[in-house]
Amino acid sequence: IYRSMMPLTKWHLMALGQEIAAFQAIVASPRSNENMEIYRSQLNSFGVANWLQSVQRAVESQEADMKHVFCCWLEQALSAAHIFRQERGTLLYDIASSADPPKVDKAKLIPLWMSKPTIQSVLFTQLQNWHKDSDKSLRMMSNEVESIVVASLRSFADSYLAFRCGTTQDYYYKMQCLTIKLLRDTFGTDRDDLAWSLCKAHHYFSGLCQIAHDHRHSQGRGPRAANHFS
Repeated sequence: IYRSMMPLTKWHLMALGQEIAAFQAIVASPRSNENMEIYRSQLNSFGVANWLQSVQRAVESQEADMKHVFCCWLEQALSAAHIFRQERGTLLYDIASSADPPKVDKAKLIPLWMSKPTIQSVLFTQLQNWHKDSDKSLRMMSNEVESIVVASLRSFADSYLAFRCGTTQDYYYKMQCLTIKLLRDTFGTDRDDLAWSLCKAHHYFSGLCQIAHDHRHSQGRGPRAANHFS
């Protein structure tokens, strides 16, 4: 049945699967404090994006541990959605894991759950909030930071591929600037291998030039660093 459907329909069905996978990941995550469990009890399988946005807003003025729980939930949801696309896309929907999303004529029609406007709003807000946090607090959850950075770039790249216009291009570029700066401001040169590979994958040439410049002019890092980032 799936193979006889229009390509866009297959992608929309896969997006539903991604959302259910995200829902299941959040539900299956370890128990947290009582307040966060109240938020989790309000989650449903077809409103994950809106739920994430509402919880994000609710914890903005709360303690760091509640913000950390939210970041874990967000990372788990994004990872589950990506894994669903990678592992189930071809088997269930006849969509190759490396396939670009189909072209659409409106941003709201982009057929990927991770590229929905609400999810992208959550990602932008989270990255902007992290820029305000201390390096120490972010270093304590480096796995979540790295995973959400990668997912954010993937989300906005898919939007630009599906709907090429000035707006999606502008948001994609802003996300490139935001994510690479966050990695380097938070982790220094410790994550420059990741930052470099992301700049290459997403054609962020300003980032490549900045990393290469910084390593070429750094002191005491040995010849590998300068040659590696060039």
